[in-house]
Amino acid sequence: MFPSGCVTGRDGSKKRLPDHEARVCAFDEQPKKPAKGWIWSRRRELLSSARFMHELGLMSEAVRMALEAASAQGAQRVTGIRLRVGTLSGVVPEALQFAFDLVTARTTAEGARLEMERIPAVWRCFACRGEFQTDDPWPRCPACGQTRAELLQGRELEIASIEVM
Repeated sequence: MFPSGCVTGRDGSKKRLPDHEARVCAFDEQPKKPAKGWIWSRRRELLSSARFMHELGLMSEAVRMALEAASAQGAQRVTGIRLRVGTLSGVVPEALQFAFDLVTARTTAEGARLEMERIPAVWRCFACRGEFQTDDPWPRCPACGQTRAELLQGRELEIASIEVM
């Protein structure tokens, strides 16, 4: 590995870069043999950013729908949005809140509050037809012990209401 500010060309020659380009290169450089755990931490970072991108897209669409509905009613501002979020919907409420703050900036919904109603997962057992609650994606019926069940609620992700002025 060469000191920052030096790069190696394809032919093996070294050349010195100006300082502003050297700083960029220093971040792009990777060790020949990554330290133990480097790959795992990078993968975790990529997965968490991909997870956030999922919530950002969802919230962007929800805010777009809310703004569209508000303008159709002649409202000037959106003051609040209430979402119903199922525990098995696959979204992280904290990431939704963060995405909401980003997406509403410089819109008529800026400063609006976001409320999230958590919907628990309710299952119906195929064997005994009993209903039970659990957030486990692979449930076991507490009455008969069977593992085959139908999800009745808990995957919701919907706009429940929009407050406007």
